[in-house]
Formats: sequence, structure tokens, C-alpha cells
Amino acid sequence: MGRDWLILMGQHVGAAVRAMMSRIDRLLAPFNRDGVPDAVSRILRAWPEVSTSWRPNGTAPRNLEKRWRWIWEHLLIDYGQLSVLTGLDRKEAAEQLQLCASLRLVYPDGSVSSLVSEQLEESP
Repeated sequence: MGRDWLILMGQHVGAAVRAMMSRIDRLLAPFNRDGVPDAVSRILRAWPEVSTSWRPNGTAPRNLEKRWRWIWEHLLIDYGQLSVLTGLDRKEAAEQLQLCASLRLVYPDGSVSSLVSEQLEESP
């Protein structure tokens, strides 16, 4: 009886693990193979092509964190173009760009971080 019980428990645990892995797979579906959400990946690829212009107003703050936000606040971004280049709706494109900017993955001058640049060069 002990061996049969172990086999039965093993099957039950195996089914539970498969169900858990299936759930994890569903949760990870929006991410690409590098663990980056697809929408973020689209933003990173498109950002260097997006039209922008900078219209500063006032004096840049001395605090670097505040200065970073100030620069982005005065950057005019063609969200329509970003939306077309990424295939995302304007709201999602803007939200994803804000995320990328806050993580310093994209820069106001239209460039991307060196780490992002390396990853984009390596991926197809």
C-alpha cells in the first residue's frame, strides 16, 4: 500500500505542478523571451525614430531626479507616430514610454541606454 500511495501522490503532485506551470505560462505570455514585456520592447525599438522637440520653460532644477522629470515634461513627443511605429494605442504607448523613461531605458534626445542598444543589436 505504501508504494501505491506514493505513486498516487506523485501523480497528484505532478498534476498540481503542471497546473501551476500552465498558470505561470499564461502570466508570462505578455513577455518576450528576454523577460521584457512586448509593449516595452516595441517602445525601445521605435523610440529612436520618433519625432520630438524640446520646449524648456523656466530653469532646470539642480536636483538630478527633478531635472530628469523636468526635461521629460518639456519634451513634445509625437505620440501618434509612436503609436503607429509600435502598433500600440496612444494611451498604452504613452504609458509604456513613461515607464521606459523612468527606468532610464530611453533618453529625451531620442537615444536608448547602452544596455538596451546592445540587446536590440543582438535580437532579431
